[in-house]
Amino acid sequence: MRTKEIRDPDEVRTFLTQGLWLQRVVAPPTAATVQPALTWALEVLARGQPLPPVGFVADLGHVALGLDWEGKAGRPRAPVPNVPADLLPTYEDHVLGKLYADWTFARAGEALRRYKEGRARARGLAFVLEQFHGRALRSDPALLPWVEFSPAIVQSLLEYPPDELLRQGYESLQKEGPHADLLDLYRSLIAAARRMAEVLDPADVDE
Repeated sequence: MRTKEIRDPDEVRTFLTQGLWLQRVVAPPTAATVQPALTWALEVLARGQPLPPVGFVADLGHVALGLDWEGKAGRPRAPVPNVPADLLPTYEDHVLGKLYADWTFARAGEALRRYKEGRARARGLAFVLEQFHGRALRSDPALLPWVEFSPAIVQSLLEYPPDELLRQGYESLQKEGPHADLLDLYRSLIAAARRMAEVLDPADVDE
């Protein structure tokens, strides 16, 4: 499985804090969405899996666990600084639209919601993300490599006030522009979703 390793802790921090602003199921992000997103990302990395943008991890988790009620309420969505205006709407249409419409993902979400909140849910979500990644790669061999870095960096961010992480990510997007990989990874997710027949293999749902 192709991955890209990020070694610089400051670059990892930028990748994660900016990525929090690219989630769309519950948008704009709030302090309440930061800890779940980072906790899910930590579990993915702890399992030795590569990580997509943390905004996608958050969206996948919110949809799978039925935590998307705020997004459905029609909250205003201001543009994200220095992100092309058409990128996130296209992502919503093709990637999130695929998740909402796919029967295999719906069944996986039902299974995950039977677990109590906590690490069991995070592990289940990491498994679903791993299977999605495999399907995406088979559908689009050109899928850009997801990233890997030390889980300890994510663990350290969980000790910061969520509002501070959001502030840092927003200011970084304004002043420096998006991390070099973020926009390309979103475009790659869109391309893969367009080619995928189903999000998960039915056997994965049973597992």
